[in-house]
Amino acid sequence: MTVAVFAEFVLNGLVLGALYVLMALGLSIIFGMLGVINFAHGALFTLGAYAAFQVKDALGFPATLVVSPVLVGVLGMLIEATLLRRLYLQDPLQGLLLTFGLTMILEQGIRMVWGRSPKPFDVPPAFTGSVRSPTPSTGASSCSRWSSSSWRSRCFSRRRRSARSSAPAAAIR
Repeated sequence: MTVAVFAEFVLNGLVLGALYVLMALGLSIIFGMLGVINFAHGALFTLGAYAAFQVKDALGFPATLVVSPVLVGVLGMLIEATLLRRLYLQDPLQGLLLTFGLTMILEQGIRMVWGRSPKPFDVPPAFTGSVRSPTPSTGASSCSRWSSSSWRSRCFSRRRRSARSSAPAAAIR
């Protein structure tokens, strides 16, 4: 095995590990706030992309950037109100099974409607290219400021408490 092949294996492993970390963080944040493990968020994201593909020609690109997330957000709220809300006080595996099943249904529905082949999505020329930051450390410093702020911990602890309160559970019964 050459050094180049070994370096490629190492980089592929690091990228795959980073993807696993991102998925685990997303699932743990949702589970920590709502108590439900949501596997359907990726399928909903995909549905939003296909909705944008579908309405792009009728509405134009700027309106598509607004309409498709709103449509998928409304669908997500309907799923939460009709299906997930009943499972807040149940075993977390119930929510995992439900959202995993929703993922399968959404993925197969997308395949039935739009097929398996990739779809072209042309971006207007005004949105192509790259944007340069004034200083290389601007993004890193703002991220570190946000992650170390006490505001973030107060905000998330309030959301966690409100998600775990008995008021939503009482409204379900």
